[in-house]
Amino acid sequence: MGSPLTITLVGSVPLMRATAKLSLDNAYISGYDAVDAFDEVNAVTLNVLELYPSKNVTLNGIKSFAEGRVDEDIVNAASLMVAADGVLKDVFLKVINYKEEMLLPVSELKVFDGGIYAKVGENPIVIGSRELMNEFEIKCPSADYEHKYVKSGRDILYISVNSEVSAMFVVTYQKSEEAQRNMDKLASREPSLLVVSSDPNLTPERIGHDFDYPEEFIRIIPSDLLDTLNDISSPCERDDALVISCGRLSVLRMLTSVFSIKKSITTATVLQLAGLVIGYALTAFLAFTGSIQSLGFIQLMIFQIFWALVVIVFPNIKSI
Repeated sequence: MGSPLTITLVGSVPLMRATAKLSLDNAYISGYDAVDAFDEVNAVTLNVLELYPSKNVTLNGIKSFAEGRVDEDIVNAASLMVAADGVLKDVFLKVINYKEEMLLPVSELKVFDGGIYAKVGENPIVIGSRELMNEFEIKCPSADYEHKYVKSGRDILYISVNSEVSAMFVVTYQKSEEAQRNMDKLASREPSLLVVSSDPNLTPERIGHDFDYPEEFIRIIPSDLLDTLNDISSPCERDDALVISCGRLSVLRMLTSVFSIKKSITTATVLQLAGLVIGYALTAFLAFTGSIQSLGFIQLMIFQIFWALVVIVFPNIKSI
């Protein structure tokens, strides 16, 4: 009565369920050590593309300030965004019908907090916010002029060619619903999100508002720390791997899986201890009252099966 049959299943069942689901994305959690290690994570780095995939960004319009150069602006922007793997990459590739042979060579690529600079062909190109243009001493249209285009959640990005504003892009960002589900699961733990982003419109305030996540737990990694991040996360020949992702499973998805597994194991452990205490107390009561003979094999099996179902089913109702 005091020895639960489920002692080996408390951790195995949640891990088995997680393995079955994550393996579809070529991802794996090695075991209990991985769950314990990642359950203590209080900060995670991720690319802004996990929150706002390129396919979720819409180019609403282009306002050209250089007559006859709008085609050039689109090719320059597409070349730069593809090289930087930016949020607007798919937007501009779609505009040029995914003809990557039209893209120009990009060199001297630099990511700033407010946008991106590079040489496209022979021309210095800057794509970013008004503030970044001001840093490069590039004159922009007035703020009042911008307000005519910023409505219904739309945002503005400028492109300059040879230190002169060439066009203004009006864009709309739509969050990832999968990322929203994962962020909802993370909300109770509130780990800090360290986001790699070159898009000036996707600020901590914007991300926090869109995903209903506390703004104080969101940071955009400064451009001067990106090299350090790349060094830390660069590939190595061999290392211990507690969690493996051979596909493109998001960091948020893996983290929520670990949290769910840990929660299931904790709940099952508590229920198992409850069954143990109740079984021991019931056996002691029957012994002291002289009714122990009423506790036969069938009664024992009914008790064990009942608590086995409670321990296995209840903690694993929710999806991982």
